Amino acid sequence: HTQAYLGRMTRTRPGPLQTLAWALQYVVVRTGEMLASMLSERQALALSRFVARAAWRLLRKRGRIASGETTRVVGRRGKAVAAESFEHVVRTVIESLRAPRVSRRAEWLERVDVVGIERFQRAVGMGRGVIALSGHFGSFETFPILMPRLGHPVHVVRRAMDNPLIQRSFEDHWRRLGSPA
Repeated sequence: HTQAYLGRMTRTRPGPLQTLAWALQYVVVRTGEMLASMLSERQALALSRFVARAAWRLLRKRGRIASGETTRVVGRRGKAVAAESFEHVVRTVIESLRAPRVSRRAEWLERVDVVGIERFQRAVGMGRGVIALSGHFGSFETFPILMPRLGHPVHVVRRAMDNPLIQRSFEDHWRRLGSPA
């Protein structure tokens, strides 16, 4: 029996431990969002390094999976590359959470080097729409925030997060930034 639970399709209603875990994760994320918006840029980057290193230690299973997959691709530096990837993803999310502080288009262009924008604009000029794909490379969360400020509305397709409370919070955040998911 499939039912919608908090906006996400699940097989069964989550148990009390899962619901508690989701609530605690949500509180941690919202606290991080609040901190990220209050801190200076330098402090927010330090926070992202701290959170990434803590996540690397606490999420050992994910770290082992990432290390194994990365080692298979890049060789013996795999573990270091995987740890750097954790840090990069957390930094990108913190930058995204701080995005409302950077509202003017000129500020964005001062902060971001957009590589290949002319190809994107050429494709848009063809009048048939553009599909842009990205993995977790570069500042992947910056694209859907920046492009509307450059006059190119975007719609983003993302995999739903495991935690429906965090999913809803991020959907609201993306919508406020002009990037509905």
